[in-house]
Amino acid sequence: MFKNLLDFSFKRTFIQALGFYIAYFVLGAVLCGIVSGITGQILSAIGYPGIETFTGGYKIGLKVGAFVAVVYCSILSFLVLKQKQLFTQFGAILIALTSILFSIAGACLLGLIPIAILSTWNNKIEA
Repeated sequence: MFKNLLDFSFKRTFIQALGFYIAYFVLGAVLCGIVSGITGQILSAIGYPGIETFTGGYKIGLKVGAFVAVVYCSILSFLVLKQKQLFTQFGAILIALTSILFSIAGACLLGLIPIAILSTWNNKIEA
């Protein structure tokens, strides 16, 4: 299930794609949480207006976390396309762009679904 997680050119089965999704979802959630917390602490330390209360810091953290999720999903979709050499296939590029749109709507929870689907595709066959 969690085989070859760092090999983005690996053709996954459905179960392996599910393991890919779970692993990178947990990593993305932790990454978003850490970056949001650090950003909140930095902005609070420099006296950024609106972070005097917990609610203010939480709202800023949500915005930062959402941004990090979009960047994270964009990078992962680019890595899968690059490693599988799928930049010439319109369908693959469309799925990668869908990943970015889904991550805008639902952070890593939705943004990783198209990437997991893309990980089940075959690599480009060289002629």
